[in-house]
Amino acid sequence: MAQITVIAPTTDAVAYNNASGLSKPFDTTAYSHVSVSADNLATTEEVDIFIVSPTGVKAATNVSGTAQKLTASIPGLALEPGFTYICSKDATASACGVYVNLGVG
Repeated sequence: MAQITVIAPTTDAVAYNNASGLSKPFDTTAYSHVSVSADNLATTEEVDIFIVSPTGVKAATNVSGTAQKLTASIPGLALEPGFTYICSKDATASACGVYVNLGVG
C-alpha cells in the first residue's frame, strides 16, 4: 500500500481551493482500497473530504448521507475508490498532516 501526503503538516487552515496548492487532489480510480487519515487533531478540529468532478466539488458522504470528516475521535476512515478527492483542514493547535493510503488487490 502506498502512502501519499495530501496536506503537509501545518497549523494553518488549508482550503481545498487554496491557490497555493497546499491541498493536493488524489485520484483513486486505479485502486481498490483507499483510506485517509490525519494526525494531531484536537477536540474541535476537522478535516473535510470532498469529491472532485468535472461539474464541481461536493462533500464526500457515507452511505447514510453524512459528510465524511476526520476528527480527533475519528482520525482515519476508508473511502470509496473510483473518485478524485481533495481535503481541507481547520487551523490546528499542533501541526496536522493529512495522508492517503492507496492499495490494489
